[in-house]
Amino acid sequence: MAKDQQALAQTLKKVPIFGGLSPSQIQSILDICRSVSIEPHETLYTSNSPSDSMHILVSGELSVVNDEGIRLARLYPITTVGEMGLVTRHTRSATVEGSKSSRLLLIQRVN
Repeated sequence: MAKDQQALAQTLKKVPIFGGLSPSQIQSILDICRSVSIEPHETLYTSNSPSDSMHILVSGELSVVNDEGIRLARLYPITTVGEMGLVTRHTRSATVEGSKSSRLLLIQRVN
């Protein structure tokens, strides 16, 4: 496993839903992930949009805002974003945008 992959595997182990996975299972997750970046004020998810992906925040900071633009929460590494909608297939309940330059892992739903 390459050094970057090993670092990402250690990052995934910090996410509670991935904590009990074996190294080969973590590698399988990394194989379906894509690394993405987001800048401050750039939108990751929009309220009421389809939930067809989730992200793992690796570095930076995100804000969850309501339709009036009021910040409801700040998200810090290491955390998942958008996983509930991915599972339930409900539309997004809030907008998520970058507060700081951030790096994320994207996991896309395959239908």
